[in-house]
Amino acid sequence: MNKEAASIFEASGCPSSRQLIDYLEGRLTPDRAHEVEMHLSDCAFCAEALEGFQQVANKDQIPVIVKQIHGQLRRELESHRSKKRKAKRYVWLSAIILIVLIIVIIAYFAIYFSMKKESAGRHAPAPPAAVTLPASR
Repeated sequence: MNKEAASIFEASGCPSSRQLIDYLEGRLTPDRAHEVEMHLSDCAFCAEALEGFQQVANKDQIPVIVKQIHGQLRRELESHRSKKRKAKRYVWLSAIILIVLIIVIIAYFAIYFSMKKESAGRHAPAPPAAVTLPASR
């Protein structure tokens, strides 16, 4: 069996699919069979895998089936990760657009009020001219 097909079991410290098949067919030493039985009592994943292996008529097909399942899981996981990355991009893009919009609004009001002050200063009425009265004697 190739490493890729077995990795679904070995990554977690579980017996390999080959060891589970050997357990089913009674090819393990009594000590190793006992270790697998102890593991099966604690690991629902392996217990279900063993149950599935029992239902396969041709045990030589199991590595191929495991490889197919592993590939399918990998594709689904990659699809999920891709969707998650895409969602993150939309969140960042939305945040950037919001920040740019806020900056544009602030710049608009800053320009508007500075122009209003400037135009108010130009159109202000001139102060009345000082009138000089002839001096009274």
